[in-house]
Amino acid sequence: MMKIVSLKNLIGNKKRGFALIEVLVAISLLASTIITISALTISMMRANSINHNHLIATELSREGLELTRIIRDQNWENYKYWLTDIHAGVGETFFTVDAEFETEPYSTEEDARLYKLDEMGVPYTEYAHNNSGEQTPFYRKITVYPTLSNEEQDVSVSDDYILKVLVESKVWWYYKGDTKGVTLFTELTDWNG
Repeated sequence: MMKIVSLKNLIGNKKRGFALIEVLVAISLLASTIITISALTISMMRANSINHNHLIATELSREGLELTRIIRDQNWENYKYWLTDIHAGVGETFFTVDAEFETEPYSTEEDARLYKLDEMGVPYTEYAHNNSGEQTPFYRKITVYPTLSNEEQDVSVSDDYILKVLVESKVWWYYKGDTKGVTLFTELTDWNG
């Protein structure tokens, strides 16, 4: 024989619901999860911004080294002294350089400020020290240190001839009161001389 059980008997006559404490625990768990996810998202966005600027600064620093190398090579092609426009001849030399291979002496931080040029039809972003474009947070300075001269190498060339220089390309920016930056180095020699 089959017994028929009604749904009312299975559930019972008691009305069941959530207690106030259960509701409060569920809301607090949901709130803590939302706060944790929000904090993590904000932290990731901040790190993304710093990484983005670091990537741009690394490329700008690399570009500074490459532009300096190109100026050296153009000096050879034009039968000039290999350090023309790169080194003043005595001690350290500080300058700025742009994609047009123009160097300018560096004297103040504002001289090193980079501007984003807005040229129609150019598929990449070009940065320059002239203030004809949009101001960026980046600064770039090139420093050239003589590291090897004819006096150290017993080479028969004219006096005070520099055979090798260390080129430092420094790009920096300010983020929430801190100075962030990238510094790259390379050595240039007078291999054509």
